Amino acid sequence: MQASNEELQASNEELQSTNEELTTLNEELQVKTSELEEANAELRNIQNSLDFPLIAVDRRLHLTRFNPEAARLFRLNATAVGTSLREITWPADVPDFSRTISEVLRCRQGTVRELVGDSRHYVLRVSPHLGGDEELSGAIITLLDNTDLVEAQRRLRADQNKLLAVMNNSVAIFMIKDAVGRYEFVNIQFERVFDLRAERVLGKTDYQLFPQGIAELFRNKELEVMRRRSAVQSEDQLVLAGSQRSLLAIRFPLLSEDGTVIAVCTQALDITERKRIEEQLRLAARMFDRAAEAVMVTDRELRILSVNGAFRAITGYSREEAVGQTPRLLQSGRHDAAFYQALWSHLQAHGWWQGEVWDRRKDGEEYLCWLNINAIEDAEGGVLNYVATLSDITLIRESHQRMEFLATHDELTGLPNRSLYVDRLRHALARLERSDRLLAVLFIDLDNFKTVNDALGHHCGDQLLIEAAERLKSCIRVADTVARLGGDEFTFLLEDIEKHDAALAASRVLEAFAKPFHLAERDVFVGCSIGIAVYPDDGSDNHTLLRNADTAMYRAKETGKNAFQFFTSNMAGAASQRLELESGLRLALEKDELFLHYQPQIDARSRRVVGIEALLRWRRADGSYVTPGEFIPIAEQSTLIVTLSQWVIDQLCRQILIWDHIKLPPVRVSFNVAARHFRHAQILATLNECIGRYAIDPTRLCLELTEDALLDDAAHARTILEEIKRIGLSISIDDFGSGYFSLACLRSYPIDELKIDQRFVAEMTSREESRAIAATVTAIGNTLGLRVVAEGVETAEQMALLSAQGCHIMQGYHIANPMSASALADWIRYRLEEPE
Repeated sequence: MQASNEELQASNEELQSTNEELTTLNEELQVKTSELEEANAELRNIQNSLDFPLIAVDRRLHLTRFNPEAARLFRLNATAVGTSLREITWPADVPDFSRTISEVLRCRQGTVRELVGDSRHYVLRVSPHLGGDEELSGAIITLLDNTDLVEAQRRLRADQNKLLAVMNNSVAIFMIKDAVGRYEFVNIQFERVFDLRAERVLGKTDYQLFPQGIAELFRNKELEVMRRRSAVQSEDQLVLAGSQRSLLAIRFPLLSEDGTVIAVCTQALDITERKRIEEQLRLAARMFDRAAEAVMVTDRELRILSVNGAFRAITGYSREEAVGQTPRLLQSGRHDAAFYQALWSHLQAHGWWQGEVWDRRKDGEEYLCWLNINAIEDAEGGVLNYVATLSDITLIRESHQRMEFLATHDELTGLPNRSLYVDRLRHALARLERSDRLLAVLFIDLDNFKTVNDALGHHCGDQLLIEAAERLKSCIRVADTVARLGGDEFTFLLEDIEKHDAALAASRVLEAFAKPFHLAERDVFVGCSIGIAVYPDDGSDNHTLLRNADTAMYRAKETGKNAFQFFTSNMAGAASQRLELESGLRLALEKDELFLHYQPQIDARSRRVVGIEALLRWRRADGSYVTPGEFIPIAEQSTLIVTLSQWVIDQLCRQILIWDHIKLPPVRVSFNVAARHFRHAQILATLNECIGRYAIDPTRLCLELTEDALLDDAAHARTILEEIKRIGLSISIDDFGSGYFSLACLRSYPIDELKIDQRFVAEMTSREESRAIAATVTAIGNTLGLRVVAEGVETAEQMALLSAQGCHIMQGYHIANPMSASALADWIRYRLEEPE
């Protein structure tokens, strides 16, 4: 019994020991379970924090785990665990990659692939998932959206290609070397100038490619750039293939993010030919002593060494009085020190200066001269002398200023003319685009003016217009505009008003005209009729407002004169006629109703044909003609003018080819381009395309522009003109003298020809001012070496006057009417067969 108790006791102790061990194991298990849960939670947090999709699948491609980004992309919810990967919805931009995963599971080897969707790029990474026993349990899938990176790389490649294209198509030499002088890049111009292929150059230094002198020159310049850490410009003198070459180079450093110089880039122009020409010009300048222009030669200290005879004629100083003095002898005092400092700085930097200068003659009279100064250098580039040539342009400037005034103002009344009025109206409309304020155009026509003019004579008619202008000026504010459009027609431009202000202004005009005009010792009563158009109700552009005001004025005359009328929509019958004409013009090209006529230009001295002008004509299907004065303004107000100009250029080039085939003597053919087409981006493309299509000589073409085409954006206009000149065309300014074109513009634009406005030609036998303008245009053109053409010559008297003024190129009905291409060919042949 005692033994049994002892055995029982031992068993209890063993059970207690076992229980304690189980308790310990349970505690350890709880710790491990807690650690596992923490690990799982941390794993989930890591998964959920990823900003790209992550999916885990088993061997059957069933989902076992996925993060929120995967749930968002594939529209998964919590119940999707266990779903086959093949059953999920694939977004349009994500290609099905289940086959790729199957391949990874089969090969037990991970893979990385690029996937391209409709508009997105992805990087797919699939890795086999092995269990604790190294058995394959599934796969881990990540999907990275690298669309932005791919697009950035594409743009970078495109930018690199553009930069490479620019450098390889440049006339400049480009080369890049690393910090130790090894070539990293050269362009095609480098290969041409140095006769070295890029593959032979890259990775080498100048010492491996050039003679030591050139190599040291290049390296020393690059070391200077690296030392200064800024751009360095120089003129490098080289001997290549036995000949002296000059390179105008600028070298600049390429820096790393920390500011270290990692490379030096060189851009250089071969200026050998330019320097040769400059040397010839310097020699020519030394021989210029006997020129018609005044010439003054100084030493490097600006002491006058020599002057020519023209110098004495212009300045009044003899050679003895001038030699030993400095050019300060001629200073008028009009220019400040900054002007001369800028002149001297430019002269030192560039070796030349030119411009207008006010000087003083010996007798104290001030005059305006056009001054050219050139530095004469020795072979080493040191200044030996300065040569100045000067021309007295005082009369030209005064004549041009007078011509400019006459181009924008009415000579009789001094009021702005139509050109200036329309310009002010256009600018006023531009200012009101973002405003709710009104603007009014008043069209004023004197009643019975012709009766007064016929009864009392033109002198009294002119006096009436002058007094009428003064009364009109008294009826408006200082900020408003009154203009004379021509004849007895005047206009007001009233800005920033209310509608009743226009009526008040019209009433003031009627009241002012209620008083008699004292003419030829008698009182004459002359009323006026006024039409009013208000922006924006009656039009939003200058043409519409003027037209509608004119329409309203005629309505005022119809209702009894000496009254005013506001424009109303029922007055717009003329507008519908314009729309009908515009619609017909759009169809005219399709119906083959447009054609070109040609009017010859002759040299009045030899009667030889020296040019042809192409003129657009419109003949409707019913045989009726529409005049250019009717349809050209409509085309210019719409995009039709561009289409018409393109058609004219194409037809003209085709006709020149035909004339060449029939052996017609080659002469220059002019054609007009409207301002709108000139500013259009396609003008250069049209010219190149048509010239190339018909393989004609571009120098046969002369492009005519009116002055206003060049004034809106001078820089843009100059760029286009220079491109047109590069193509080979000559440039003509049509109707010169009727706009704002200045003498400065003539010098800054590449212009070859001036055409005297036919208005001045028509009036030159009856109006002194028109004759003076024609003479001034001719003088300006001849002085500047430009060809001058008079158009609209209709009488022998006009022809004789123009010839006497020095204008010998003419066209007009007195010479020949516009005619067809075949008729022109016969006309020219007939003149060739005539005995001289």
